[in-house]
Parts: sequence; structure tokens; C-alpha cells
Amino acid sequence: MLWMTALLIDFYINIVAISVWIAYKESSWISAFIWIVLLICFGSITTCIYIVVQLLRLSYQDPIYHVLLDSRSRQGIFYIKNQTDLLNTNGFKLITTTAASS
Repeated sequence: MLWMTALLIDFYINIVAISVWIAYKESSWISAFIWIVLLICFGSITTCIYIVVQLLRLSYQDPIYHVLLDSRSRQGIFYIKNQTDLLNTNGFKLITTTAASS
């Protein structure tokens, strides 16, 4: 039964790590709670579905690392194609915007 202990420890470490990521990514605690409950109940299939949902939220211009970032950290950032700028990765130039003060 040593394998059962190892399996449960591995499962719960995985649940904690992915739950922290989901809580970071989701904009509301309710949606984060629902995803975490689904993760506990269904395990890896929920992880796969969550990652697919995050990939579908990306536009074709977004870099893949936006899957790891929450939506609040991306506000005000736009990417435009700039083939003449040799210093930027993949020809993308980062432009940040600030909210206009009233």
C-alpha cells in the first residue's frame, strides 16, 4: 500500500499547485472555486479543459506565455507587428497604454 500513499501525495501536491494557478488566473473567486472543485472531483481532465479554455481565449497575436498570466496583468498592453525592429523577439513590439485621467 506504499504506492497508494505516494499516489495520494502526488495527487494533492498537483491539486495545490494547479489550484494556486487557477486562483491567480481567474477574475472572480466564484469561478476559481468552481474550477478548483472540478479539479478535485475530476483531476487531470479538468486541467486539460482549463488549459484548452485558456488557449482559446488568446488571439493569434498574443504570445503563448499569456496562458500563464492573469487577465489583470495584461491590461493596457498591445502587441503590433513590426518587422524593422530587430531587438524585439519574433518581430513584436511592446506598446503600453495608460488610462486617461479625468
